[in-house]
Amino acid sequence: MNISKARLRRELGPTLDHLSENPERDFEDLYALLTGNSRPSVKLRVADELLQGHGVESLRDERATESHGWLADYVNTGDSYGVTLVWSQERGIEITSYGDFVERWERKLPREQRTGGEY
Repeated sequence: MNISKARLRRELGPTLDHLSENPERDFEDLYALLTGNSRPSVKLRVADELLQGHGVESLRDERATESHGWLADYVNTGDSYGVTLVWSQERGIEITSYGDFVERWERKLPREQRTGGEY
């Protein structure tokens, strides 16, 4: 995982500042969690609680044949292009939006397969 503390603070710090009674403590907890040895599913569930998300969800697409349709798991923030945490087998946990993640994934497909997926 290549999430720097500075980038995490820049991207998710304002959310914690807005939502948390103790944003500095929650930020440190989130950073420790993301850089620790917990399973990705645990990291995302705890991050969902800290960020007051709408749960951890999976991105699926029938074109992802090598993973039986699974693309990634992410913290649902209620906005497909809002900053969140996404975990994929290929990249680990990253700070992005799930909309950007899907667009980047789709660009890797052959041109004739780039439309029509369900997310």
